[in-house]
Amino acid sequence: QLRNQMQEIKSDLSTKQKRRQAIQQRLMATEKKIGRQSKELKKLDRSLATQRQRIRAARIQQGLNRNSLTSQRHTMEQQIRSAYAIGRQDRVKLILNQQDPAVAGRLLVYHDYFNRSRVQLLDLIQDTLNKLQQAEREMTAEEKRTAELQARKQREKSKLEQSRSG
Repeated sequence: QLRNQMQEIKSDLSTKQKRRQAIQQRLMATEKKIGRQSKELKKLDRSLATQRQRIRAARIQQGLNRNSLTSQRHTMEQQIRSAYAIGRQDRVKLILNQQDPAVAGRLLVYHDYFNRSRVQLLDLIQDTLNKLQQAEREMTAEEKRTAELQARKQREKSKLEQSRSG
């Protein structure tokens, strides 16, 4: 009877040791998963911070471009006022009223050159603003996606920690 009891105790002890080893292996696997999740969360945090910095830089650049656009519009307004003040004549009258045809030609060339330059500059600024707005929309979408991924990873980490403590 004593041998049977000893055998039962040995069997019970062996079963408990096997269970303990299995639990330890699961715990180690859970710890590794938590470690990987933590690394991933840190990586996502860095990525999110970088994206936020890019968005701030894009907004600053956008503000600078808007200021530049305002300045260019002001310059164009001044040019228009100057042209109006100098003469209210159209191009044909300007040419016909000049005593020296060379002067009239130069005035027309200068006038055309400055107008083309202004239009090109305004087109360039508008194109830059459009690109910056598109980049900002893309970065905002990426930031949102990263934040959602980070929240999901945080939930997974919490579940793993609960399973470790439970």
